[in-house]
Amino acid sequence: MASSGNTRRRAMDAALEIFAQKGYHGACVGDVAEALGIKSPSLYKYFKGKDDLYAALLAEADAHFQSLWADVAARLERLEHAAVQAGVLTPERLEEDGGGWFFDQLDDGPASCYRRLLVGRACLWEQPIALFEGLFARLIDREILRRGDPHVMAVEFVAPLVQLWQLRDGQPGRAEACAEEARRHLRQFHRVFAHREPRSGGNGPVGRLFRR
Repeated sequence: MASSGNTRRRAMDAALEIFAQKGYHGACVGDVAEALGIKSPSLYKYFKGKDDLYAALLAEADAHFQSLWADVAARLERLEHAAVQAGVLTPERLEEDGGGWFFDQLDDGPASCYRRLLVGRACLWEQPIALFEGLFARLIDREILRRGDPHVMAVEFVAPLVQLWQLRDGQPGRAEACAEEARRHLRQFHRVFAHREPRSGGNGPVGRLFRR
């Protein structure tokens, strides 16, 4: 016999796909019970009702993205360190550390379901935009990126990637096309905003110090 913890986990996994596919109003506890091959009343041992089940899913989705944005912050630290050391931001580094989180999540089934649960919510936009805004402000100050509004730059960087996520979530067969479009977007962003060569006047910390 399956343990209560295992049954609850199976119910959460089934509910995630059902709610992501049908939405809150289209899904019901009966759908989850049917997917598990049990009767609906059995689920009330683990959840008070539909709202309780949905709240548990949202909490997991939020935790997923909190972990993701923490990983993005670490990636951006690596990107900034490499760019400052070299005095230039390369397109390869921008794709690997600036956009790597997008590609890592593109074909992840649970991540796709979490995104569909949270579509339109601020957590998909505000945190990554804030992270990139801070990075771009610092790289502008270092003269590694061209002068501009770092908030606008962050929106221009993040928004197309989130939109491509949503396109892929609605059309799973377009994952490869979305990945290629993301790479084009990153290359275009680099062409527009990044200096191609280290700025004159010294690229190390001493040179930058005397340019201030």
